[in-house]
Amino acid sequence: MLLCGAAAILGYFRPSLKTYADAEGMKMKFKTEGTSFLVYEEEEVWKEIFVKGVNLGATVPGHYPGELPATEADYLRWFKQIDEMGANVIRVYTVHNPVFYTSLVKYNRDKGQDPLYFMQGIWSPEEQLIERQDAYDEEIVQMFRAEISKAVAAVYGDVTVQPKHGQASGKYKTNAGKYLMAWHVGTEWDPMMVENTNKLHKDVPRYEGSHFSATEKASPFESWLASLMDLTAAEEIKYGWQHPMTFTNWVTTDVLEHPGEPLFEEDLVSVDARHIEPVDWNAGYFAAYHVYPYYPDFSVRIRPYRHCLTATGDITRIKPTFVN
Repeated sequence: MLLCGAAAILGYFRPSLKTYADAEGMKMKFKTEGTSFLVYEEEEVWKEIFVKGVNLGATVPGHYPGELPATEADYLRWFKQIDEMGANVIRVYTVHNPVFYTSLVKYNRDKGQDPLYFMQGIWSPEEQLIERQDAYDEEIVQMFRAEISKAVAAVYGDVTVQPKHGQASGKYKTNAGKYLMAWHVGTEWDPMMVENTNKLHKDVPRYEGSHFSATEKASPFESWLASLMDLTAAEEIKYGWQHPMTFTNWVTTDVLEHPGEPLFEEDLVSVDARHIEPVDWNAGYFAAYHVYPYYPDFSVRIRPYRHCLTATGDITRIKPTFVN
């Protein structure tokens, strides 16, 4: 009986993930270096990892996007399918209900080796940004800061969120921090809002933070972003962790010029990741873009974007693929 009991205990409690800790005890599992993502392996060395991700929403067929009906059974089924297709990370755009985090920890605990990681997105006050056309609006800043604090606390199982239509809520008691790969701050930026913010606040001093700062070349909007990334870092440090950091961007506000774009607002202004830099953030920083095969219009109108070379050197037309 004692041997059976011991076997059951050993089978239930999986070995803890190996994490790096600096002299002050700050933990890291992932970091960026150059153009690579690195993971701290069981052999106590940093190794390059190729990140293969899947976006995961919070609803199911038959429900509106603002409804969050996914159950533990749904999440566990999705995690298994994502694993089987060869992905190693899930990207969520916003905070999910507590069941997402408890289900992911359960799935990885039962799986044992090669856990499924996640990137946590932090939703910006998108509607208010578009409506008011000013990122420095006091209410918008307060809303975004509150969302950042909530997201960090939710990941570490340290917050109770009251019900609000269209948003996740509940008691977050499961610490999923060891399965976090990175933070993804914000949503796609309305170009007219970015342009107007830069005009309204052209004299604002660049943001200089404890963990992230704006460079001398930063626009007022980029400086605003730096302040919010700095806040995200400060909130996470409270839990003794650092993870790589990025902000969401898309082709509409990329740093390239697209002379074939027919809509002027789609090539109006840039948000440049190079104008924000980590100051005291060993986990690192990276650039991230949403890229679609059908948007903006130049991507399907201009021949170089519509065709690519195959492995045999032939030119073939790129056809968008949609998966339900």
